[in-house]
Amino acid sequence: METGDTQEVLRLTGGLTGGSDGHTEYRARFLAARAHDLDGDIAKADEVFHEHELVGQFGFAPVWMPEEERNHTVLMRMAALRRRGRYKEAFEGITGLWSALRAEHPTGTHLGPWPRVAIEAARLQLLTGKVIESRATADQVVRVLGEAGLPRHHLARDAVAVEAEGELVLAWSERKARPQEWQLATKKVAGALRESVEWYGENNPLTLDLQVLHGLTLHNNSRPGDALEVLTDAERRIHAQLGPRHPLAMRVRLYIGLATANKGDWAAARKIYEDLLPRHVEVLGRQHPEAQLTRFQLGVCLLKAHELDRARTLIDEAAPVLVAQHGAWQQWASMARVAQGLLRLPSPLLRLASTIESLTRKTGG
Repeated sequence: METGDTQEVLRLTGGLTGGSDGHTEYRARFLAARAHDLDGDIAKADEVFHEHELVGQFGFAPVWMPEEERNHTVLMRMAALRRRGRYKEAFEGITGLWSALRAEHPTGTHLGPWPRVAIEAARLQLLTGKVIESRATADQVVRVLGEAGLPRHHLARDAVAVEAEGELVLAWSERKARPQEWQLATKKVAGALRESVEWYGENNPLTLDLQVLHGLTLHNNSRPGDALEVLTDAERRIHAQLGPRHPLAMRVRLYIGLATANKGDWAAARKIYEDLLPRHVEVLGRQHPEAQLTRFQLGVCLLKAHELDRARTLIDEAAPVLVAQHGAWQQWASMARVAQGLLRLPSPLLRLASTIESLTRKTGG
């Protein structure tokens, strides 16, 4: 599991998920579900473990497990909830474990569960709108692992990725007032990507994740042509390494739609979103924030085409989910709230569409 050899994990656990004693089967199903999650097959992970009757019997933190193993199971459950878009629930679930570890190791430690819990907490802080806290947590992970001589450890690199995305989120909110913050975010993402390519290679999952984030940075920086070049290359690599149904493959497709709209080709962007939305719902579920973001972006395209009623229906569904999971001031949630409000004003449609377009393209002008 630690080396990412998911197929070998599934082979080794396959014979233990039926007919074994309950404790062994529970552990085998838990590992198999983690492997399926890493492969992007959320439905299979749910079938094998998260929605299996054995979990109904023992729960997600079995009392018969040793404390260390039980805490690890809780941590992985919260990571699974994050992958399913249940960010607030995951953050609430990890808070007790993270608070206890911070009290035990106020300056951090590279030993035991501390770095794993810290980086998961940082991810969830970022996703739930606690950007400053997320950056501080990720910074601490980078520092602790660096001081321990482990700057290339995958958890350290995960933390760098969270730092970079945090800078991007802050830059988006501060762009007009503090353009230097935007430049810092762009350099942070590009630097993290270069290091990942050098240390892990172009096709490593973390590298691919950073390449997608870099494409989003270029889109937000009003460089749609450069964004499309980066994102199209990332999509090709993701399909080859992870498959077209992996969540990252759908995320890059979503961002390709954003860059396409940013170039002014709204018809092509609409086609991308209309094709992506049913697949996003099938793989991640209707209530997943990324599926709802696709729904919102499709609504913006329909608004641009003057299909007001359908646009309102899509945006009205997407906005509450994005706000509930990310917080009201996260980039996409903020856009969706504004769009939802504007759709109810008696303004001329052309002005309304132009306002939404400006928000989506984020030109800053």
